[in-house]
Amino acid sequence: GAIPAMTDAQRAAEQKRDQEREQARQRLEEEARKNPGQRLVPEFGSEQDFQLQQALNQLKGLTVLASQTQTVRTEEKTTN
Repeated sequence: GAIPAMTDAQRAAEQKRDQEREQARQRLEEEARKNPGQRLVPEFGSEQDFQLQQALNQLKGLTVLASQTQTVRTEEKTTN
C-alpha cells in the first residue's frame, strides 16, 4: 500500500522530536567527555535512583511521577 503523505503539523512535530533527540544525545556526549571513566548511571539505592524512589512513593501511597523520557509515537491506522 501507499504511504500517506505527512501533514505540515506531523512534519513539524517529527522535526521537533528529532531536534530534541539530537540535543539530548549531545548533552549525554558532553557529560561523558566531562567525566571520562566515571559512572553516569546513578548508584542503585541512591537518591538519584528514579525507579527505586518511585517504587517507594508507590508503597507509601504518594504520587508516582511518570518518566520524563520522550514518548514513542504510536503507529496511525489508516483505512483505504
